[in-house]
Amino acid sequence: MNTLKLRFYIAGSVMRIVRLALLLIVGLYPTTGSAEQISLKREHGIYMVPVRINQAVSIPFVLNNGAAEVAIPADVFMTLLRSHSVTENDFLGNGSFITADGIKHESQQFILREVQVGTHVIKDVVANVVPIEGDPLLGQSFLSRLPLWSIDNYSHVLNLGGSQ
Repeated sequence: MNTLKLRFYIAGSVMRIVRLALLLIVGLYPTTGSAEQISLKREHGIYMVPVRINQAVSIPFVLNNGAAEVAIPADVFMTLLRSHSVTENDFLGNGSFITADGIKHESQQFILREVQVGTHVIKDVVANVVPIEGDPLLGQSFLSRLPLWSIDNYSHVLNLGGSQ
């Protein structure tokens, strides 16, 4: 490579590096997602996380990665019906869920149009209606659709990452 070509090559490389640095500084460089920390409340040995459903109701849910689906207690479900944030079109039919003691229960299944934790929103999440005595559970029908999540037991936070 002759000297003139080498100088142009180096100048072009330096300009690309400067342009990339400016984009990063200004914040215009595209990212695949943003990380977020959600404070967890520890109650009776379990973590509770604030969840907003269909932009209508915000309540604490048990963070339960062992639950296959999101579980909504009947009283919360009735509130969603009354607020018209769940309609007949959201019903999937009959489903079932298995409690921690291994007993299988029949339930109604429906779609939650939006489930929001922090700024992360997942659309069209399958949920089961559970008895009033049950806690709302944030299960795998929501958690498995996040790109990356983890629990920091020391800081009591749910880490939600935008990318892996």
